[in-house]
Amino acid sequence: MSIVNPGDEVILIEPFYDMYPSSITFAGGVPVYVPLRRRRQQADNTAAQDGSSWYLDIDELKAAITPGRTKAILLNTPHNPIGKVYTRNELLEIAEVAKEFNLVVVSDEVVRCNLLYYALPDLFLSMTTSSMTAQST
Repeated sequence: MSIVNPGDEVILIEPFYDMYPSSITFAGGVPVYVPLRRRRQQADNTAAQDGSSWYLDIDELKAAITPGRTKAILLNTPHNPIGKVYTRNELLEIAEVAKEFNLVVVSDEVVRCNLLYYALPDLFLSMTTSSMTAQST
């Protein structure tokens, strides 16, 4: 976390991989938690099984940001541990918030890169793809 100085805040989206908070505090940073919310389940229960019932409330994300202290958003997609895969629109919304508040997005995409990319390359969109950055600049 070379971008974090003592007292800097980093947004963590809950639930999260258990190593994230300790990485932030080790660097002197302060984790700030924003929960994923769950939509009502579909009658066939499919949303509960594939992670699509979870969403990030962008207003909650913005409310968690302290101007001058918040430095980054740590984003994990596919989201560990619940399997939520952010849609292109969700990633664009997060990118707009980062741009608005001048935040760095630390994008943990290890599952996508190592396990799923070759099998299902069109399913997962990286936060760092040229199509994402072209839309958000």
